[in-house]
Formats: sequence, structure tokens, C-alpha cells
Amino acid sequence: YNIPTLFKISEKLDIEKLKSAVVKAVNAHPYLKTTLATNEDGSVCAVRNDDDDVTVEIVEVQELPEGAELCAYLIKPFTLMDSPLYRIKIFKTQKGNFLFMDVHHIVADGTSMGVFINDINRAYAGEKLEVESYTAFEAALEEMDLRASEKFAAAEKYYETLLSSCNTESLPAKCPESSTVAGVAHFHGMLGENSSAITAFCQKHNVTQNAFFNAVFSFTLSKFTHNESVAYCTVYNGRNDSRLFESVAMLVKTLPVSCDIDEKAKVISLVESLQNQLMDSMANDIYSFAEVSQKSGLKSDIFFTYQGDNFNFDNIGGEAAEMITLDMEAIKAPVTFEIALSGGVFHLDVTYRTDYFCRDFVE
Repeated sequence: YNIPTLFKISEKLDIEKLKSAVVKAVNAHPYLKTTLATNEDGSVCAVRNDDDDVTVEIVEVQELPEGAELCAYLIKPFTLMDSPLYRIKIFKTQKGNFLFMDVHHIVADGTSMGVFINDINRAYAGEKLEVESYTAFEAALEEMDLRASEKFAAAEKYYETLLSSCNTESLPAKCPESSTVAGVAHFHGMLGENSSAITAFCQKHNVTQNAFFNAVFSFTLSKFTHNESVAYCTVYNGRNDSRLFESVAMLVKTLPVSCDIDEKAKVISLVESLQNQLMDSMANDIYSFAEVSQKSGLKSDIFFTYQGDNFNFDNIGGEAAEMITLDMEAIKAPVTFEIALSGGVFHLDVTYRTDYFCRDFVE
């Protein structure tokens, strides 16, 4: 559960100044300094360390490895107890300079990385960064109070109703061993010329692209599993409180999606129905997915995520930067679909187990 990010940065940047900007960005977001500790009863708790010093290494090497060797060289497991859950290095090589950041998912998420990179750029430009006043620590304490209130009971009832009649076994039967060898495969595709038509459709009907793609995925999954009722998981950034918009923390929450496909209904009806469901689920997110799963039997076997254009980073320190993809081999679900928008084109990335899904379905 690492979130590794590597940039090839402009040689115009002052490395020491960049290092100082990174330190200032970390200090502005106290949750990054979280460590884990064990209580006397054996339970694990988060420890706040606002005053801890920030370490950013400047490493001089001839060159960085390429391909799979690059991931093995950069990405290391975190020691979870009593040590920082982030590591940041600046590499100076004969082929240019690189900024590497690796953060454990316990203390950050994808939206956080956008906030963090933006703050690095602001600090490099000379802006003074304000330290978060309302952090994930305060949010967690407030959530504990909410979970002891009537709001929690209402959220529990909401999910009971949502999943009362759905088919929680959405995974298809495994493919015959004679035809498919169990393994992990990746697929990348682009929607190309259809991208503008999708954007226009969503604008015309006042629906989100997230709801649109969830509808498409639900319909496709229904066809593939030969079942009018489908259920799967999606995620949202967990920032339904405006005080958390600029926070760096692990705020992402998993939401179950339940959908009954009526082939006689109009497409827009399906999209609007899912948009309403997603909004309602976000409003009841204090009932965790772990609790949903325990009660309903729904597992996080099928993941669909709409990323939008939130994770396109092409600037470090006010200069153009190249974001280098670091592909880790770990697979967290039998199938994960991700839709992202880049350059006005929708991109589809899928990681899937070949004993459940075949390339024909993915395409």
C-alpha cells in the first residue's frame, strides 16, 4: 500500500531550495508525520508528532535503473511501527535530476498527493504555507462522536436497505483451468474520439462523469455475469467536509454500489439513479465498508474508480516535470478498473486476475 511518485525535474531548479520547499510542505501537513504504536492492551494507535524533524535526502548516483529494476530500487516496504510512513529523496544523476516521494496509504491518498505537490510548488515560489488547523486527527475524533450518535444508526439502516436484495456474489465463476492460467494481467485503453461525446452528454443531462462511468460499468458487468442485479465497490475522496479540502491524510472511503439493470429503461435513468445513490452513500459514510461487508457479505473483489483529471502532475517548482510511472506488481482485488482524464481523453487502466476475467471482457 505504498503511493510512490517519481518526477524527472528541470535542471533549472535549485536542488537545495527544492529540498527546503519539500520540508516546508511536510511541516504544513502534520498527518504525514504520524507513526503507529502499540497500546498496553495490544491495540494499535496513531501517534501525533508535529514537532518531529523532516528528513529529505539528496542522493548522487550515476544513473537510476530502468523498468522493473527501478521499482525494486526505489520502493521499499515501510516499517510500520515507530517510524515515519513517508520517505522523500532527490536524486542527482548524469541523466538529470529526479524527485522521488513514497508515502504509505495509511497517511495519505491520491488527492493528498495533489495537495502536497501544489504546496511544494508554492513553497518553492516563496509563499508561506499555513499549517493545517483542522487535520485528520480532529476529523477522526469527530467521526468517533458521530459513530456514537443517531447518525450512525441511520447510516447502518441506509446500507441495510441499499443491499437488502442485491446479489453480493458479483464475481463470475472461475475460468476452466484448461483454458486460463491464473495470473495477473494489465490492460490500457483510450476512449479517444468518444471522450468529447461523453463530456457533452454529461453536461447536457447535468450528471457527473463519475455517475456516467459507473452506469456503463454496471451495465457491462451485468452482461458479463448474466445477472440483472450487480454489486461492486467504488471509492470517493472522503472530503465531504470543506475543512478537509486541502488536507493531506488517508481520507478515501470505499462505497458499495448496488444496481438493478432494466433494459427497457432509458440510459439517463440508470445514470441518474447511480448518481443519487453515490451521493446518498457519501452522506452515510461513517458506516464503514468493513461493517457493510460483515453484514451483507459483499467483498471488495471488484473495484471501479473514476479518477478524473486529478492526478496529472506536470510541474515541479514552476518548471515542466515528467512524471514517471512506477508499476507495482501487487494486486488488491481480482479486478480493478480505473478511468482517468488526460489531455481531454479518457484512459482506462485495468488490473485483473486472469482466472476470473478474460481480455475480451476487459476490452
